[in-house]
Amino acid sequence: LEPRTISELKSDVVDQIAAGEVVERPAHLVKELIENSIDAAASEIEIEFENGGRSVRVTDDGVGIRPMDLPRALARHATSKIQTADDLWKLQSFGFRGEALASIGAVSRLELTSRPRTEATASKIVSEFGRIEPVAASSGNLGTTLAIRDLFENVPARLKFMKSEVAEGAQIRQVVKASAMSHPEVGFRLRSKGKLELSCRSGEDFGTRVQNILGVKLHTAHGEFEGFRVELAFSGPQD
Repeated sequence: LEPRTISELKSDVVDQIAAGEVVERPAHLVKELIENSIDAAASEIEIEFENGGRSVRVTDDGVGIRPMDLPRALARHATSKIQTADDLWKLQSFGFRGEALASIGAVSRLELTSRPRTEATASKIVSEFGRIEPVAASSGNLGTTLAIRDLFENVPARLKFMKSEVAEGAQIRQVVKASAMSHPEVGFRLRSKGKLELSCRSGEDFGTRVQNILGVKLHTAHGEFEGFRVELAFSGPQD
């Protein structure tokens, strides 16, 4: 056999490979977007989905993104969360690689609308399967909204690995519930096909939040050791 020529992959191929690492299924996409909202200091997060998560909208009231930074938000290896290698040792955020939005945008129709408090109006940027349009003025409240449509439409092989709409929806609900239980300080709302399925007010204590989501009577305990804090919620064997 003759040796094959080594060549650099085209950017769209690289983006689709990266998307497969970040977004294996819709629930992973939802998790990434929720964590972005939490990193943006959001106190309220609303998640809406349809068609098993092939259409998703996440809205928050976080710090927002300046118009000049919207193109960078969709670029690979671009982030506001670290600046130098030393920052990796003192991370205070979920994300830091700067790949999530670029990866999602490569395999969907993505619309990012944001308004920080420093701006009088909102701005938006659209990515059509990785083809990014110029920033445009838009209507919108303080914070950020990410709308995803036609997830995996340009990668049919990926669609074949998706499970049923019911199964994918169940995974999304699990992700949202887990996020809501681990962040009782944040308000969460979950809607599926326009129907409100979960509503948690911000500022709840841990025990109340977990009990409300799981629907069972719980006992709580907490501890702290060498800078690590642990909070537990558990039911008795008779519950």
